[in-house]
Amino acid sequence: MRAMVLRATVLSVFVAGGAAHADTTTSPGKENFHTSTIAAAVPFQTDTVVLSGVIERGKAKRILIVEAFVGSIAPGESGLFRPSVNGVALEPTDDVGNGVSMSVVCPGGQPIGCSGSAHWWLDLDAAEAAHPGTIINQPLNIELIGRGGSSPIGIFASLSARLEKKK
Repeated sequence: MRAMVLRATVLSVFVAGGAAHADTTTSPGKENFHTSTIAAAVPFQTDTVVLSGVIERGKAKRILIVEAFVGSIAPGESGLFRPSVNGVALEPTDDVGNGVSMSVVCPGGQPIGCSGSAHWWLDLDAAEAAHPGTIINQPLNIELIGRGGSSPIGIFASLSARLEKKK
């Protein structure tokens, strides 16, 4: 009986395609995570956490890589998106250390919505030196923060993060 239940479960994963078409996450992860949502509300001119995940612990001699995709921004709408880890901005940053946001601007009058993707990174040793006690040997709480540029917007999104050894 147990073998039949296991076979039915495995078969249902293959037939149904696993977690397709649903909010899903692999967080928390030891050295990486992946998370997505099929419906997130992003308010107008107010920062909100769109997606988040956790890497179990920051490690010395590592670079944190974060990638995000945002889609389904309707024609005439726009949004700004940026990650943070434990409240620290990732690179690239501006002249005063603020994290640079991915801007998705969808021109009006086109028949389909718009999407965007971006790549950010952070040297964990440098971040720990600038913010002692917040990165190395601490859980890395990574958030994708968004805000609607011209009105509240509805999106789907994915967020991935991983640690890589410095060379």
